[in-house]
Amino acid sequence: MTYEELLRTTPAELYRMQLHSQRKLERQWEKDRIIIASIINGYSKRKVKPRDVIQLELDKKRVGIEITKEEIDKTLKAWGLN
Repeated sequence: MTYEELLRTTPAELYRMQLHSQRKLERQWEKDRIIIASIINGYSKRKVKPRDVIQLELDKKRVGIEITKEEIDKTLKAWGLN
């Protein structure tokens, strides 16, 4: 990406590009840890799961965000959509 392209890119687009790059990297690591776990399981009596070999961000439980109706109405009103 050139400097001019960077300046024309919105923060939302940059964030989306960063997420895409991170997920692509995690998919590569996911493949690698499956292979590693398969090798370990082939030579060991103790069986391991791929997530025991390498912890990735996708293994963490995602926490949901609770939003009340009042917060939604306040936000919509601030944006002029209510």
